[in-house]
Amino acid sequence: MLKEKPLTLYQQQKTTKPKIEDVIPYYINGDMKKTALDFVKYLRVNKMSPSWNGANQWGTVSQGKNICYISLGNKSWRKSDYWIINLHLTHIKNYEISIMNEGLEKIVWDNIRYCGHCSGCAPGKNIPISGKEFKGICRDFILFICDPDETMVNDIKKLLEFEKKARNKNKN
Repeated sequence: MLKEKPLTLYQQQKTTKPKIEDVIPYYINGDMKKTALDFVKYLRVNKMSPSWNGANQWGTVSQGKNICYISLGNKSWRKSDYWIINLHLTHIKNYEISIMNEGLEKIVWDNIRYCGHCSGCAPGKNIPISGKEFKGICRDFILFICDPDETMVNDIKKLLEFEKKARNKNKN
């Protein structure tokens, strides 16, 4: 008698396409859980509702284009469970001055996502951001922020607002 293979996480989630709010409690707890749930609520209120994109991955869209991805995971490559926010800031050049005025350059500079040669874009792109030159940045996601606390999430919200405004301005 053949035993059925257990379903992968992707296969399990593909049929149900779970809401991120239903999955967060399985991976993170305490203040970090509250911060993650509050961030998801913020996204929904601001018309960037996360939709299931893959195993423990949810994407958000603004004006028809990706703006943010959220991933949840377990201890596979880290010492603890985690959540990650990837920001797709395609118009960052348009609000560099706002980044500097708000004191957000450190969160940007400290969380640059460099090209990992994962989607044929190697060696990545070279761009100056808020007065500092970066080489080999991922073409899809500019920022990769792991386990953000409430303060970082508030900064991420500001960056998302800047990006949304820049996209709206460029649309006209």
